[in-house]
Amino acid sequence: MKYQLKKDYKILYRELKGFYYNSKNLEVNNGYCVAKKGYKWDGCSPKFRLFGVLVGTFDLWIYSSSLFHDLFYEEKITGLSRKVVDNVFRKNIISEGLWKFQKLLRQLKSHDYNSIEYPLALIGHYFVTIITLSLIYSIANIYYLAVRLFGWMWWNDVVK
Repeated sequence: MKYQLKKDYKILYRELKGFYYNSKNLEVNNGYCVAKKGYKWDGCSPKFRLFGVLVGTFDLWIYSSSLFHDLFYEEKITGLSRKVVDNVFRKNIISEGLWKFQKLLRQLKSHDYNSIEYPLALIGHYFVTIITLSLIYSIANIYYLAVRLFGWMWWNDVVK
């Protein structure tokens, strides 16, 4: 496995309000989810090497998205459908991407521009924002499409 949790990882999913579940690796308490310390997962799947080149889905920034998606697929909580799990995955990719982008914007805004540079920097920020938001939503939709098309193999234990 590629990743292993060094400590518990907590997140809130509003879509899981009303769900209660507890196992060795996962606790769900009315939408509050805890992936427990020691859990191992492989990130986004599938990946394979073709002539020494890594081919497949890349993890990018979506650490907790792949973590909880893998956990929900493994645990198969009663009453929690694959479609809900995949929708949570898509929303989480978007929120993780937006959080990383906001962090980058704060760094850019902290730069001290002189009066001539400022209008150009502002236009640049807007342009970068539009491109980045489009990219974040496109990636989320591509990954969502992939799990909707191929996730059934893992959900139904066809692939281990």
